[in-house]
Amino acid sequence: MPEPTRPSPSATSPRPPEEQRRSRLLPLRRTRLIALALLTALVTPTAAHHLQTRPQHGTRGPFGPYPGPIAAQAPLGSARPLTAVLGRVTIHDGLGLQGGVSRFNAINIRTGRVFWEDRRDDDRILDWNLDHAAGTVFILWKSGRVESVNVRSGKVRWHKRLPGDIITNDPGTGLVSIANVEGGNGGLVALDSRTGRERWRHIPDQTSGCAVADSEENKPPLHVAGNLVVTRHCTGGASLTAYDAAGRQRWRLGVDLGAEERFTYLEVMRLDDRTVVVDEPAKDGYEPTRLLAE
Repeated sequence: MPEPTRPSPSATSPRPPEEQRRSRLLPLRRTRLIALALLTALVTPTAAHHLQTRPQHGTRGPFGPYPGPIAAQAPLGSARPLTAVLGRVTIHDGLGLQGGVSRFNAINIRTGRVFWEDRRDDDRILDWNLDHAAGTVFILWKSGRVESVNVRSGKVRWHKRLPGDIITNDPGTGLVSIANVEGGNGGLVALDSRTGRERWRHIPDQTSGCAVADSEENKPPLHVAGNLVVTRHCTGGASLTAYDAAGRQRWRLGVDLGAEERFTYLEVMRLDDRTVVVDEPAKDGYEPTRLLAE
């Protein structure tokens, strides 16, 4: 007589508690994953828009190897253009340096692409100056930020806060000068070009009625024979003052322009290592006057 078929233990015995708990949680986990996917789809575009619209600060790059200088000799064969760059640039080795509104670009002149950039979207470049020998560019921003930037890498060597209008540098004395500080009344500050430390400053009397320059003239100080020659325009006249590397006054020249209750401007130019040329208004035109810097 055949034995009765016994039911399988798995068909009659209940599932273990752990397996039952996992089966109950599975629909909940699926719901959470769906909700997370929907939330990600909604948040990601908003975050991307925020990243694109918020102000960008700092430097990017360098991108690729440093471009060496372009050969200076005449071409042996037919000449060909390297690239086209929009706007004026200053050439340093294989880079074209260009200061824009809110960014400073170093452009590879072989490719036309940005090699590095210094960008501040909520600021504006007022002036910049290049020290070819040291491979350093000095940038002055409207916010008062002064930067020393390595041309090869785009990295900031030093920076400080010093509001002004004009920036110049002199490799001979190692000075970086910031003019029109203290509210544009003709103040002048000299910094150490390597460290950014202040060496000296001259702030004229508030009642002097003189200024280094206004927004239209923007005459930079001249570096002549190891001296910093500063032109200050005053009501009815002007003055030229030479300071040495230690900030001591070497000489001063006052110019009576014969103007009453208004500013009249001199044309001051550096002729050579020892001479400054001053074009002084006269009745029959301009009379050039040469001044020795020593």
